[in-house]
Amino acid sequence: MAVRLSRGAQHEDCIKLLRRLQAAQQQDSSPACLSQLDRLACKDAKLQQPFRLPPKWSSEAASGASPFPDTMLAWKSSAEQGRQLVAAHDVVAGSVLWIEEPFAHLLLKQHRKRKCSMCLKPVQAHTSFSCPACPLVRYCSPSCCQRDPFHTAKGSECGMPWSVLLPADAVLATRMAAKLSQDTSSCAQHIQTLQTHLKQTSLPVLTELSLLATLAAICCRQQGAGPHPSAGSILTALLQVHTNGLAVVPQQHTDASDRIALAVYPTASLMNHSCQPNIAVCFNGCELTARATESVQAGEPLLHCYGAQTGALITPLRQQQLQEQYHFVCGCRACQAGFDESEQAMVGLRCLDSKCSGVIVPKQATPAGLCSIEPLPGCIGSGCCNRCRKCWNEDPDSSHSVWSALHVAKAEYALALSQLHNIDEVEVRTLTAATQSLLHVSEIQHKYLGIANQLMAQTNNQLAEIHATMGDWQQATFYCHKVLEAIQCSYPQSSTAVAYQMLKLADLLKVQGHQPLAHEQATAAKRVLQLHFGDSA
Repeated sequence: MAVRLSRGAQHEDCIKLLRRLQAAQQQDSSPACLSQLDRLACKDAKLQQPFRLPPKWSSEAASGASPFPDTMLAWKSSAEQGRQLVAAHDVVAGSVLWIEEPFAHLLLKQHRKRKCSMCLKPVQAHTSFSCPACPLVRYCSPSCCQRDPFHTAKGSECGMPWSVLLPADAVLATRMAAKLSQDTSSCAQHIQTLQTHLKQTSLPVLTELSLLATLAAICCRQQGAGPHPSAGSILTALLQVHTNGLAVVPQQHTDASDRIALAVYPTASLMNHSCQPNIAVCFNGCELTARATESVQAGEPLLHCYGAQTGALITPLRQQQLQEQYHFVCGCRACQAGFDESEQAMVGLRCLDSKCSGVIVPKQATPAGLCSIEPLPGCIGSGCCNRCRKCWNEDPDSSHSVWSALHVAKAEYALALSQLHNIDEVEVRTLTAATQSLLHVSEIQHKYLGIANQLMAQTNNQLAEIHATMGDWQQATFYCHKVLEAIQCSYPQSSTAVAYQMLKLADLLKVQGHQPLAHEQATAAKRVLQLHFGDSA
């Protein structure tokens, strides 16, 4: 179904209004502007519902009563940290802190045929249930089908392609705004007060989100049945999703492609950030379970990681990402340690003096794939060894040859990776060719990169996978152990990244009959994973 957007004159009015909205950020007069935005999304101005700022939690509640009586949780508020979860009592590592269902969630479109749209649990093709009126969603049971408020008779998403075509964050924001328009519970009132970072949002981003909210409001009105959230309320919810939303992921995940759903959880939305968190969340379907990964004393904050943890990215890049998305400069314990020697080793080059064990972080901006997985800005390195202080500009010929060799390694690694696109189906001859390319890459990297450099670990991981596929368990173990050593230099020992690599090593050792060593690695990994996932680890 084609959706007719507002006419050209309305579009111009919308752009003018957005400029006013940006200016209003400084005077806190944005609600009036949002009300006008709502009118642009309505076919009839009489349908417009005025946008009002949601009620804030009272100062009395903020300083006293807890919404979590008789639990291990409490919360406090400050000008610097805002509202945050804290431990009400001393918490032992591994303790379950809370379990909750989302206030609103959305199964991502690539999982619609494999996961239940309501509970997010796997569905079987021969036992799944479809929406009675459309083929867009599937359910694991009749009860899940009946509980879906958006796929009822004349539901706002039932049979409507907009819920598949619009971005997931916009659809989730529309669901959230629709629920908030009818829900008067204390939980809904709390959700309404979640941070939006409206004042910190740039005009281009605000323009894009406002037009997206307007489009979502228009699409939602195509069905006769309500509720029909306003564009202003959808925009507010969209900003809240960007700040407070959680990706529902499987236990072992590597990047954004592993995401199953996007959700907003009432209690989890109060978690503040740390690059070295003391709690972890896991999911059983859409049900969230939060556990303490280390002991926490009463009154101390319960901290979750919003993005890359320490060990995955160096401090300057983590802080840059957090500043761009969440509009704050992280000052957690990991960031206070700063860009120290262990982080410099993650992206550093070998010192030009072969007798020195230090590394050099380039002074100039460096593209991804030369000495780091991510591009390096030009403001973090000195161009000198962090131990002997020898600088690259003292030997320009050597530094030029280093960059030339690393460019060759980058190109060869990309070629080998393209040959291994689906490693389980690659022919032996292709595996052999890819192995030779990666061995050449490894040789160059070993010569010019620091021993704990992330790129070396990445290459060694590919070599371990190839040798395991070819049944060369001894070589696979050799490279797997090298990867583990590099990860242990970068990540905290309680990290799941360390634990999963230990499990890989344990499997390889077990295949070769080294049972005691395999048991030792697996037991150590199990202890870490139980802190994060409990008995399901």
